[in-house]
Amino acid sequence: RSAQNFGPHLRSGESVARLHDLWVEEHARGHGVGRELFGSVRAWAKGRGVHWLQWNASTSAAAFYAALGLTPTPSEDSVHPFYELDLT
Repeated sequence: RSAQNFGPHLRSGESVARLHDLWVEEHARGHGVGRELFGSVRAWAKGRGVHWLQWNASTSAAAFYAALGLTPTPSEDSVHPFYELDLT
């Protein structure tokens, strides 16, 4: 996994972090590894006062994020849906 804290957003002043990569090898999927990795990124961001966690995912990851209760925001990119999570 890879994430980056970009600090305060220019307009809102609220801190924004970007999840760059979250990948689980196919043989390890379905065992909670992805859920644990995503939880650690979420905790990392929240622990640093991040307001918004944002990322683009592949369409093949949509079911994983849906299982976490997350839905993408409307976007023009149908191949890499955009997600934004309010951590406050």
